[in-house]
Amino acid sequence: MRKRLLYVLLLVFCSALQAASPEDYRFFTELVPPEKVVTKQLNSVRLNNAVWTAISGLGDMRLYSAAGRELPFKSEQLFESGSTLRSEPVPCQVISFKLEGRKAVIFVRVGRDGKGARVDSLTIRTNERDFEKRVTISGRDNVAWHELVRESPFFDRNPRIALRRVSFHFSAGCYRVLRIEIDNYGEDYVSPLRRITEGETPENRKEEREVLFRELKIDGIDLSVKKSVNVSACAVEQSFEPEIRSVANDPETKCTVIEFDCRRIPMTRLELLSSSTNFSREATFETVDGTLKKHARLESLSIPGYTRRTTAISFGGEQRLGLCRITIRNGDNPPLETLTLKGYGPVYRLVTLAADIPAKLCYGGNGVAPGDYDLGRTLSGINTATLKFNEYQCGPQLDTPDFRESEEENSWFFSSKWIFPAATVLLALVLIVFIVRNIGLVEKSRDDN
Repeated sequence: MRKRLLYVLLLVFCSALQAASPEDYRFFTELVPPEKVVTKQLNSVRLNNAVWTAISGLGDMRLYSAAGRELPFKSEQLFESGSTLRSEPVPCQVISFKLEGRKAVIFVRVGRDGKGARVDSLTIRTNERDFEKRVTISGRDNVAWHELVRESPFFDRNPRIALRRVSFHFSAGCYRVLRIEIDNYGEDYVSPLRRITEGETPENRKEEREVLFRELKIDGIDLSVKKSVNVSACAVEQSFEPEIRSVANDPETKCTVIEFDCRRIPMTRLELLSSSTNFSREATFETVDGTLKKHARLESLSIPGYTRRTTAISFGGEQRLGLCRITIRNGDNPPLETLTLKGYGPVYRLVTLAADIPAKLCYGGNGVAPGDYDLGRTLSGINTATLKFNEYQCGPQLDTPDFRESEEENSWFFSSKWIFPAATVLLALVLIVFIVRNIGLVEKSRDDN
């Protein structure tokens, strides 16, 4: 009798250790292989948005071969090696400054020892505020002068709005000397002080303001050039469009409320796009369940010679969100027109060994514990951004026909969270009782002898 009970408990314990099967996952997708599979390369399966919407995390999935064998994999964020453009300073020296009427002419020597250098950007450093002028830039190479910028706006409008343009970009070239012309360098302005010319009493007093002359103070000239720099690992980013559920304009609160679904796709920032221009509105982003709330200012400026748009809300890290809401405070301005949303976030993939050819991805498990594979620890010290992969794509999402859905009343015990520790404790107790009983029988037998 004791042996039969022990066999039953061993069977329960072994069933707790049984690996997950495709029927434990609600969805699956057939993987599309690349046109040419290189047998000596690792395999990569990029996760699409449909997979992210259905899973609870990166452990909520399993890979299978065409023969139905479970394949070990490593889940990781996708990085790629490549190049990026970085702005590097170019040495320069101002060699002359002169006034031609109300126009300032500045000559700048490019490079060291007058040998010239490659340049594509010029910045005029100044601490002046509230001015507006025009700048023309020409460059001389070893042959002749070339016009690089013609009457481009050069301004600062801080008293009215935080708007400033002091940098100018042009086609890269190798120049020895640059000529900078600033129109209206000196300008008249009315003094804020008033002078009494005659009369002592307020009834017959006469006042006048003095017209003064002001020149722009320049602190220096900076040159730079963009160069391609190799980057060993650069994060790959994808974009997606959240599903907008409703857009409502409330005339009483003077607000526009947008409700949308991010579908639990990984996201680091959200951008609001509108056909309206020249606006600056306060906005509040929040999840419907109240777990996350962000305040931001959405701005879009478009004037002759200058365009700027800052309509993105950054979350400061990766988020997987569901139903969300953005409230835009319009004030007395008309609501923004043609509103759309775009989310940006990282890309993830599953990596397998070259011999493990993936054929089917099962995901959306019913409380199944994540797989524990050696492959993740084996590849932990390798920079996979520098390797080549066989890129497999996820096909359309399909429902698992024989999906095993646990009963609600038994799910608290038969879920993978409880069955393994419960079976382990129960087996340990039976073994202890078995050992104690047998020790007692052995001692009794010795006494009889």
